[in-house]
Amino acid sequence: MKYGIPIQIIRESTLSLSLTAQSDRRKLTPISDRMWNLSTALYYKCGGKPWRLDTARDGVCYIGIAFRRAGNGKTACCAAQMFLSDGDGIVFLGEFGPWYAPDKHQFKLTRKAATNLLKGTLKTYQQLGGKGLKEGSIGDSGS
Repeated sequence: MKYGIPIQIIRESTLSLSLTAQSDRRKLTPISDRMWNLSTALYYKCGGKPWRLDTARDGVCYIGIAFRRAGNGKTACCAAQMFLSDGDGIVFLGEFGPWYAPDKHQFKLTRKAATNLLKGTLKTYQQLGGKGLKEGSIGDSGS
């Protein structure tokens, strides 16, 4: 690391076609997932940005939102991932709450939780050098 040369250390068991490593009995993901993760990591370490949007525009903050139900199934965690047009980005942890509606089989944030998540994301977007926003705004029902 002191020379700034990227490396990748791989356990021999990671390359096994088995879903269980024989040496330490750890469970492994399917080989296709392991190879995807390995190739993406190597591409990134060589200077590529595998998640960069080819059609990204300056002045647009791209945000993806994900949810995960807690063990009790009643509460969920919300997270957002924000991308700049150059492919850099950051992940934000949102709030825990009753975001899952079992009757509709979907997640939905309250207006307050969504606004807080969006405000924090856009503040960081500006701090990271994001260009001035050209499309939409908080409270703009069209975006």
